[in-house]
Amino acid sequence: MLHNDKNLGLNAIQIIAWQVLVLSVLAFLLYNTNKTHWLPALAWGGMCGMLNVLLTSWHAYKKIKHVNASRQLRIMYRSVLERFFIVIGLITFGLIKLDLAPLLIFLGFISCQLVYVVATVLTKGVLAKSSTHD
Repeated sequence: MLHNDKNLGLNAIQIIAWQVLVLSVLAFLLYNTNKTHWLPALAWGGMCGMLNVLLTSWHAYKKIKHVNASRQLRIMYRSVLERFFIVIGLITFGLIKLDLAPLLIFLGFISCQLVYVVATVLTKGVLAKSSTHD
C-alpha cells in the first residue's frame, strides 16, 4: 500500500517519523512551560495531521488500472472530500466533545502539514538536482 520509490521521494512512514519528531519537540517545549494539560490537544492535532498524510499517501499510491481521465478526476475529488470530512470531523470532535484547546489542536495539525510540505519540497529538490547530474 505505502511504498518507497526513488521517483516519489520520502514514503509516508518516513514523513510520519519526522512529524512525530517535530511534535515531540513541541511537546517538550510545552512540558518545560508547565502546560502539561495542553499536551492532549497538541497530540490530537498531530494525530489528525498524520492521518491526513496517511490518507493522502494511500490515495496517491493506489493502483487504478484502465481508468480514463474523467474517472481519475472523480476519484481525486472523492479522495479530497474524504480527507476533508474525516479531518474536519476529528478536529471538531476534539474541540467539542473532548474540549481540547483549539490553538494547540491547530498547532499540532499545522506543524504536521508543514513537515509534509517541507519534506516533499526538499525531496523533490534533492531528486531534481541528483537527476541532472546523472
